[in-house]
Amino acid sequence: MSTLSSRSARVTVRPARRDDVPAVVRLLADDVLGAQRERVEAPVAAVYLKAFDEMAAQPGNTLLVAVRRDDVVGCHQTRGRLRRLLSTYDVSSWIYTKTVVVDERAVPFSHPVLTLHPRHAKDDELLLSTFLHEQLHWFFAERQEATEQAIADLRKRFPAAPFGGRAGARDETSTYLHLLVCYL
Repeated sequence: MSTLSSRSARVTVRPARRDDVPAVVRLLADDVLGAQRERVEAPVAAVYLKAFDEMAAQPGNTLLVAVRRDDVVGCHQTRGRLRRLLSTYDVSSWIYTKTVVVDERAVPFSHPVLTLHPRHAKDDELLLSTFLHEQLHWFFAERQEATEQAIADLRKRFPAAPFGGRAGARDETSTYLHLLVCYL
């Protein structure tokens, strides 16, 4: 258990208990994605208790909660799930950075620190594929000259790649880089 303090309140991080499940469900339902699929009911739906019991039974998978003044104000399980996946699947040849942050306010990105979002914790394939996607950005960053040549080749073959919004990455170069990352 660890404790963080600020002027406004003290937050304690501890392993979740079964009686925390209703509060965790309320947190999940407050999320943009969770609002579409989670059900806040009293008493809490049995499916949530069953899911908690299954997660608690998995080796290396600890659901943590952040508590402020007896109220659950946050939860986290992504790191334990990622560790379990990395011990299950040998992806060691695709790991270029071992520094990983899980941030509930961030969209996943690779640099300067590989950052994931906890929403991926419910889907093993999505979590692992996102982790590997961001690792591949490190692969290309370590091979800058070859990457620039590959992007130049893509530009010749596919001029004016879309970018921005839902059309592509933040800029044209990033769209080409993502073509390389997704190809691997």
